[in-house]
Amino acid sequence: MLRALVVGDAVGVLDDAAAALEMFEPDAVAACNNMIIHWQDRLDYAVSLHPNKCSNWVGLAKAIEQREAAGLNRPEVWAHLPHHAVDRHTKDWGGSSGLLTVKVLLEEGFDRIVLAGVPLNSHGAHFYAPNELWRTAVQFRKAWNAHLGELRGKVKSMRGWTRELLGEPTREWLAGDGS
Repeated sequence: MLRALVVGDAVGVLDDAAAALEMFEPDAVAACNNMIIHWQDRLDYAVSLHPNKCSNWVGLAKAIEQREAAGLNRPEVWAHLPHHAVDRHTKDWGGSSGLLTVKVLLEEGFDRIVLAGVPLNSHGAHFYAPNELWRTAVQFRKAWNAHLGELRGKVKSMRGWTRELLGEPTREWLAGDGS
């Protein structure tokens, strides 16, 4: 059984990650977008739907450069399309960088994936802009629902709408003893 932690960009991501890490030691850690830079521990996968710079995001090449300049490891970099800063790519499911990160981990063979900072809520959407609304969050939920068959039993979330959809992780589930 392979277990992974996803660290997303939402408010509370570090609290979510700390609570998850009290329950288990992941075989891999994957971060999306700004947490690629801000995650201070080992990072195995860096994933984004935004390989290029855009508002509130420096782009994948700059994020990896900043991570390495801070003395942190270089993770394998994924996106939904080929790009000079990307090691591997996979088709987008259309449900946010968080869902793309989950898709990558499923393709890599992980069968217990815990979401930290991926609530898919409109409020408190990003740790770097806690008072701004994420207006497209509700639209992304359609893709999560469309792929529920692939997610159910393999993905759990620490908070928010994704926890309501997928359930909350437990030590038993992480050990393979529950659904």
